[in-house]
Amino acid sequence: AVPHRVAPHPPRPPATGSRTPRTPARILSFYAPERTASLELTTGAITVSLKGRLTAGRRALLDASVAHFRGNDNLEGETELGRERLLFVDATTNTWSDGFEEFNDTRLARTSFTLAATGFLGAHTMKVGAGFEDNLVDQVFDRRLINRFGPSFFVRVAGVSDGTVHNRTAAVYVQDSWRATDRFTVNAGVRWEGQYLIGRADSVAQDFPDLWQPRIGFVYLPGELGSQKIFGSYGRFYQQLPLELSAFFHKNFTLTVEFFDADPRDGAVSPSGGFDSDQSLPKVRNSELEHFDEFTLGYERAVGRDVRLSVRGVHRVLGGAFAWALSPDGNTTDLETTEALAGTPGSGDLSFLPPFTRRYSALELAVEATPSERLELQASYVLSRTHGNYAGLFRGEDPSRTINPGANYILQLVEQVPNSTGLLPNDRTHVLKAFGSYRFKFGLSAGGFFTWQSGTPLNEFGVANAAFGPFNPAFLVKRGSAGRTPPIWNLDLRFMYEPRIQIPARLILDLLHVGNPREVVDIEQVRFLGLDAMGNQTLPNPDFGAALAHQPPMTFRLGIELGF
Repeated sequence: AVPHRVAPHPPRPPATGSRTPRTPARILSFYAPERTASLELTTGAITVSLKGRLTAGRRALLDASVAHFRGNDNLEGETELGRERLLFVDATTNTWSDGFEEFNDTRLARTSFTLAATGFLGAHTMKVGAGFEDNLVDQVFDRRLINRFGPSFFVRVAGVSDGTVHNRTAAVYVQDSWRATDRFTVNAGVRWEGQYLIGRADSVAQDFPDLWQPRIGFVYLPGELGSQKIFGSYGRFYQQLPLELSAFFHKNFTLTVEFFDADPRDGAVSPSGGFDSDQSLPKVRNSELEHFDEFTLGYERAVGRDVRLSVRGVHRVLGGAFAWALSPDGNTTDLETTEALAGTPGSGDLSFLPPFTRRYSALELAVEATPSERLELQASYVLSRTHGNYAGLFRGEDPSRTINPGANYILQLVEQVPNSTGLLPNDRTHVLKAFGSYRFKFGLSAGGFFTWQSGTPLNEFGVANAAFGPFNPAFLVKRGSAGRTPPIWNLDLRFMYEPRIQIPARLILDLLHVGNPREVVDIEQVRFLGLDAMGNQTLPNPDFGAALAHQPPMTFRLGIELGF
């Protein structure tokens, strides 16, 4: 039988639960030697929201909203093979085989409340508001698997996790738009936010209580009123920390890792080393949460009555980040003394790592034209650079192809520091966009959206530490200097017809990815899969440089909208 080819997954803390499985929504299968292992995956979600507005005379508005999201993912082996035989992940060939012994029952929820009041006081438009959000992950997770990283390097992983974690966020803000003169307006405000990670026994496992975010901007109208505009702004923005870290360290879990010199599926092989872990992270005081400062300056001008041109500069700088890493003080070759640490890279317990950096600078040019009431045209061009050593909470360069938001495996070990600063994965030097639409007299509207963008930077990854294999990669050359993916283009079209009947109706035809370009958008960047005792990269990856993903194929979508 031919095993299903996938990118290798990292071992994750995980294991036994007893919740009643739900009715499966989809069956996943892959081939194993002589038999097939099938999985039951049940997934679904529901969202409910309510918004209201109260007008108090001509000078005040009151807005309120409440929303709730609830979803679930339940995964377990559907066949005896899938429930009882270990998954075998071969990193040397990028294949999965054998069984899939896993139980995963995850419940996700988000509840939010907002309240805001707006007052119109002469030249001032003031707004005050507050909000609260509770994000929840409730999970029972049991996973056991074997990873092969080389001819004589096998790792067997068994993990159990059970518990509930939250990120509870509260915010209060005030802002004012002051029209000082007919030509000059100032917008200013400040937002306070606190984020609280809740773990075992519903206690605060980590908090970020003083997230102050000042913001200010201006608009100046020179020349003839309505013909030109100069504008600028500054703002600080904090990111909401995903619950990936809390799911690992702020609830009950145990993890057992064993190393073997031969395939442990043979039964008679004894482990050559290993460790057990039930670590949790201590609360870190005075630690930064990920945030950035953004500066903008722009100019806009009307050319005649139908054309508007604009230019804008943007500079965005990462101000700090919160991360977890592995202490360099222990013997990381067998992991027994390795300690998980958290904090701000470059300071405190994480001073062995460089400060996380990310700088985005861009020049944006745009044009809008309305030659007639029926025709609308827009186009823009962006020249930009994204540079640093930290791609963000949702990184696009992890060779393990896992999302793990908030868990930065790219810069977690001291061995990963060399060559780690350079072009980041979302750096696209040139981006061109164009949009146009036309409304015919007989009820048909036609529109199109075109994009062209340069490729993204490529890396050459190896292994930073033999104990972690390719899950914590090393940059063999300067980050982002190993070439680029090809430039890509895309064209989407929409046709909408509104028949002249009593019931409001629309017939819609969407043509997506017209021309079916199917260009490469992701390339295998792992060059080596192993590290020998002398620190030399070993086990060349036969798939290095191969295409991993392409643009989606051309698709059409036909629909109808009815009004009541």
